[in-house]
Amino acid sequence: ALASAQTYTKLYTWPEDTRNDTGIGLAGIMAQGQDGNLYGTIGDDNANAAGSAFQMTTAGKFTRIYAFCQLTTCADGSGPWGGLSLGKDGNLYGTTTGGGTVRAGTAFRMTPTGTLVTLFNYDNKTDGAAPWYPLLQGVDGNFYAASTSVYAGDYGAFSKITATGTQKTLVDFN
Repeated sequence: ALASAQTYTKLYTWPEDTRNDTGIGLAGIMAQGQDGNLYGTIGDDNANAAGSAFQMTTAGKFTRIYAFCQLTTCADGSGPWGGLSLGKDGNLYGTTTGGGTVRAGTAFRMTPTGTLVTLFNYDNKTDGAAPWYPLLQGVDGNFYAASTSVYAGDYGAFSKITATGTQKTLVDFN
């Protein structure tokens, strides 16, 4: 059987200018929310060049919903390069590669309207640092993450993070 042709429709053109809300870096993985809109992150835009989360309609209307590094010393994180995933609860889940309590990155939950809650601060030790990818929710309801950095002499870690923010390193890539 022959495959039918697919139709490609460009929704949005990313401006090549850090003065825009959309930065110049690539957008991370996008997730479709329960409301039908698309959600994602950009790692290098906004006034602090610390990244943001955005909502985009399926017609291509872009809206920034959160600008990272709003809190003192970027306690809310910076550099959310990996994008967002959709949790069973309808919230969005992601990570930042920097910022947090020891500037080693964070894992966070965000509502579709942009309210951010930090679930976990990477410690720059056995849990690694600088997680690049969004959190993924398993069938057990927990979230799974991979940090990729060598900050503490290791090579990152694979961990489980509960919805309340309790973290357990499952594999330390040392």
